[in-house]
Amino acid sequence: MTPEEMADRAADLAQAADRSQDIELGNHYALMSLAYSQAVAASAHVLAVRLARDEAVAEIQRRTGGAT
Repeated sequence: MTPEEMADRAADLAQAADRSQDIELGNHYALMSLAYSQAVAASAHVLAVRLARDEAVAEIQRRTGGAT
């Protein structure tokens, strides 16, 4: 292998390593984004459950004249 071929091969390997790192960072970002989305969805679910509970309590109070 000539020095030029070795230099080309080294450049190719460096580019492949950069692409690999970019892919790894992209995967990390995607996982973090997914985790954040799941946390937001869980928070929204908790809020929906609390709202449903509050509405149910209000309905019971309305039907019973305020006694729960």
